[in-house]
Amino acid sequence: MVLLIAISVPIMLGIETLLRVYVLGPLYGPVLTELRGIYWPELTDEIIATRATNTAWILIGVTVVAGCVGIALLRWVIRRASAATGEQPTPNKIRDSLLLLTSIPQVPGLLSTLCLAGGGELLPVLICVGVSTSFVVVQGFVGERAIEAMGPAAAAC
Repeated sequence: MVLLIAISVPIMLGIETLLRVYVLGPLYGPVLTELRGIYWPELTDEIIATRATNTAWILIGVTVVAGCVGIALLRWVIRRASAATGEQPTPNKIRDSLLLLTSIPQVPGLLSTLCLAGGGELLPVLICVGVSTSFVVVQGFVGERAIEAMGPAAAAC
């Protein structure tokens, strides 16, 4: 399940790129170029690409911070759930928390794919998507380790 969550951002990057190149570009490209010429003539393709690339580089740092926050929150939620009730949290609660908290490092990864659509370079986007995917996998290992620590009967649930 964690693997499916982890590969969702790279899959989104591929689908978004295919749609942009083969569907949206031919359909809306001329219209957007004309509107930009009317309303924002100072924005050239180079300026937009530079801003998108810089934003993608910034999002790498945001993804690292978000990933660390996501891992810390997952550990805190697991500890808090066991401390509040005085018993071990159920595997379902851990999995639910895991599904929710894996979105924290994925949001900057998804935003970086929009930078590619805005004309940014591919390298920072791929790095950001890779970092995002790595943090989701780490969160999955933390969650699975917590479930395994509960014992074999709980892990089978």
